[in-house]
Amino acid sequence: MECPKCNSEIANENINIHEDKAVCQHCRYVFQLSKQLENTQNKKVLSHTARQNKPIVRQLEGQLAISVNFRYKSAIFVFSFGLLGAFQLLNLMFGEIIESVEDGFLPLLFLSLATLLGLSFSFAFIAFAILMYFGKWELRVSPHGGELFTGVEEYGIRKRFLWDEITAVEEQIAVGEKLRHYGIIRAQKKDIKFGHLLNEDQVKFVIHCVNIILNHKNRDEHWPPKQIEDLLKNYND
Repeated sequence: MECPKCNSEIANENINIHEDKAVCQHCRYVFQLSKQLENTQNKKVLSHTARQNKPIVRQLEGQLAISVNFRYKSAIFVFSFGLLGAFQLLNLMFGEIIESVEDGFLPLLFLSLATLLGLSFSFAFIAFAILMYFGKWELRVSPHGGELFTGVEEYGIRKRFLWDEITAVEEQIAVGEKLRHYGIIRAQKKDIKFGHLLNEDQVKFVIHCVNIILNHKNRDEHWPPKQIEDLLKNYND
């Protein structure tokens, strides 16, 4: 830990956890331990987030919104794959279906179902590509609860929660060819996963903000929490 006044390293013997105080052996500055730890954590989260696409943070009427616009360039490849697959499938199956008319009802039914199944997969790729480029992820929180949204414009999936139902907010890692970081809101009724399309730094930033709000005991009296205001002040500079 560093002194907030002269940036000197604080010796362990000058830290009093029980009294929540620390003193710098160089400049003799006395400061609140928990406040300095919080500021250090904020700076750490902000420094990581600044290296990637920063989430958009807005204060609305009675709400705090954290959103990320995807704009993934790889969406063009997913879209091309889905579109090409749909054209190839239609071109191939259309000729096969015409030829199978003379073979009877069952071959015609089988090819029709196979075509519809293949087209559904192709359209799913196209829809996912649209989400990857034009979509967004957003979290809106108020003193009483919040809403998670993933979609394009106002069309998408929404998940709502109340603060009284939340026990913890944690980071999870999906192990595969590439590690993927996402968040999980531990709730009494059902856990809520979020951030699968966000990068690691964005996930850590959101979790940090949500934990500050979750641990704030006087949300009704002061909104947003003072810690969030301090974080956003440094974040927007």
